[in-house]
Amino acid sequence: MKIVFICSSLELGKDGVGDYTRRLAGELIRKGYTVCIIAFHDKYIDKIQQEVQITQDYEVPTLRLPSGISWNKRIKMAKEYVDEFNPDWLSLQYVPYGFQEKGLPFGLVNSLIQISAGRKWNIMFHELWIGRGKAQPLRRKVVSYFQEFLITRLIKTLHPECIHTHLPIYKEKLQKISSKVYNLPLFATISIYPFKKDSKTLKNNFRMAFFSQVILSFSVIQFLKDFTSLLLKKGYHPEVIFIGGNKQKMDELKAVLEKELKKTTITTTGFLPEQEVSEYIYQCQLGVTSVPRHALGKSASVAAFLSHGVPVAAPYVHEEMRGHGQIGFYSDNLKKTIQLHPSWEEYVTAKEAVQLYKEEIMLPLITANFVVDLQVSEKV
Repeated sequence: MKIVFICSSLELGKDGVGDYTRRLAGELIRKGYTVCIIAFHDKYIDKIQQEVQITQDYEVPTLRLPSGISWNKRIKMAKEYVDEFNPDWLSLQYVPYGFQEKGLPFGLVNSLIQISAGRKWNIMFHELWIGRGKAQPLRRKVVSYFQEFLITRLIKTLHPECIHTHLPIYKEKLQKISSKVYNLPLFATISIYPFKKDSKTLKNNFRMAFFSQVILSFSVIQFLKDFTSLLLKKGYHPEVIFIGGNKQKMDELKAVLEKELKKTTITTTGFLPEQEVSEYIYQCQLGVTSVPRHALGKSASVAAFLSHGVPVAAPYVHEEMRGHGQIGFYSDNLKKTIQLHPSWEEYVTAKEAVQLYKEEIMLPLITANFVVDLQVSEKV
């Protein structure tokens, strides 16, 4: 099987979908498939680059097309690359804001038609249209309706044989447009490096961590206040670590928490290489996320914690999802790895569950599922 992935950008560590696509491609190559990637709207370069990128010690051929050159030139270069490679499948890794800064890539569908020349399509929807609840301003609602229109047009025009998405709520929406929607959980884009915990150092410390992007909503701060109070009563010294992210922004968040949390050590790391991120995660007892519960299944940060055997606290419920009680995983097992409230019993349950079920989001398993879905869809 030969596959060409199409994403927006491929700058290492700067584009989450690009990192995801590179790791998936590398694992497919490891399994013996022939794969390459086209970055069709790369915001991080100003010249066309044809290069080999390394992931997990495997070489992935790539063509990077700058967002600054004309659509016609990008179409021409991408078509020549695809025709020479002659794949069985084209796999579009779709996120609207990756292909157009306002999230409205009107020219994308026609471009992809010219590239594909009748080949089979797979589409992974990393994002759909933005929310348009009653409280949202009219401008946002208009953008949302256009985004839904463009996604519907994309599906109706390309006729993908196989559609993937990470979230149950996305699947429900996509099934109203196509019957060919398959589950594909998100794997962690942070590799697991060998690390031995120092039991003496960790004996009386309870380390909680945010990773990458963070929003300190009221529910997140209240969870930390209540849970650190509980930890102090149990004789632990609470710590909160902001792993990665922009150092200045994380220092600002640190200052906010220092006013809210008592007797808690709070530190920031700034940007770290992948191995150091892995080591920091291993040293934590609990991950904390500001991602809304219904969207946990598409969070790379959540996947990084779970794949390292660290349970995750998810205090935030999006206002449009209140009363639904949805946790954004297809797997009931993975739902058990999430702590919802500042309860010690919930923490212990989630800690035990993550040791049992973390294999469900490992890259080799999910890559195998990806291949099976393509093979099955060919026969349907």
